[in-house]
Amino acid sequence: MVASGTGEPRLYPWLQRTLLLIAFRRWLPALLPLFGHLPGWALGPGAQPLPAGAARQWACWGLRRGWAFADPEMVPHSRAATITAPLHLWSIDDDRAYAPRRAVDALAAHFKQAAVQRHHLRPAQVGLRQLGHFGVFRRQAGPLLWQRLLQPLEAAVPALQPPSGQGVRAADIESQRQNLGSCRSTVFSLLTGRCLPNDCWSKARTGG
Repeated sequence: MVASGTGEPRLYPWLQRTLLLIAFRRWLPALLPLFGHLPGWALGPGAQPLPAGAARQWACWGLRRGWAFADPEMVPHSRAATITAPLHLWSIDDDRAYAPRRAVDALAAHFKQAAVQRHHLRPAQVGLRQLGHFGVFRRQAGPLLWQRLLQPLEAAVPALQPPSGQGVRAADIESQRQNLGSCRSTVFSLLTGRCLPNDCWSKARTGG
């Protein structure tokens, strides 16, 4: 899981904590009636729009101690404590607005039976000045970053490793980007029985 954490403001740096509380209590409730959804620009550079239901649920979880895991409606869907497989969770050093280190640690704590491995990545470790929350999944970061993220998975599952002696092709990089996004959505669905907000928005637009 990459750049995924619990969205409780108390786990964020003080500035982001204040902005989150304003967003959950004032900003989202004001924008949703005007647009019928939450525009991407309202969430910051690189963000995608959210359907109204997903935005309201996000705000509700953010104002609840324990986040989604404390929502009575989510109890039947929460399977985090039953997962026993190895699990890798990555936090990004300059991701302060969406999934700071403490928020990722809090999410990791819910996987009580899993063999959790926590990783913390600084942009300089892959030769970049910044990554933030969305930079991990952008094509510009691919050649430097995605192989590093996938290495623990490939080490655990040899079948995922590329053939010996073959370099990384552009098609391989694009495939890795899609796999990372797919893995993120799949894990969320396994834990909650629901799709990620961006996936929900895509399905709502396409009728899927």
